[in-house]
Amino acid sequence: MAIALSTLFLSAYNWRTFFLIFSSEDYVDMARAKGLSDRDIERRYILRPTLPTIITNFALILIFLWTGAPIMETVFNWPGLGRTLFQAVGLFDIPVIVGSTVIFAYLLAITVFVLDFIFALVDPRVKIGSEGNKQ
Repeated sequence: MAIALSTLFLSAYNWRTFFLIFSSEDYVDMARAKGLSDRDIERRYILRPTLPTIITNFALILIFLWTGAPIMETVFNWPGLGRTLFQAVGLFDIPVIVGSTVIFAYLLAITVFVLDFIFALVDPRVKIGSEGNKQ
């Protein structure tokens, strides 16, 4: 919870910054001049280009939470996979170190795999399959 809350608030500040950067673009001013509602402008012209950055940042937060667990569990002496990994490193327990590394690697691979599919849904520039290879 400590890692998640601190990271969430820092990321919310970053997301707000990206939102403000894209809201000052010329095409947003043009949409306002056309008379579109603020909600439509936020959804179509600001959130759409900001969303890939926000999703990537969220995926990196998940990875950081998983890999930050050994430090947090060791500092607060909580039982868990992170604490077990830390103790295994101190005892040179190779099977536990390799097993924990494989678990973290699978979590990373699954996160990146799901992130690719989410990008295909969110970003119209990303194509799935052989459609993107046509010339």
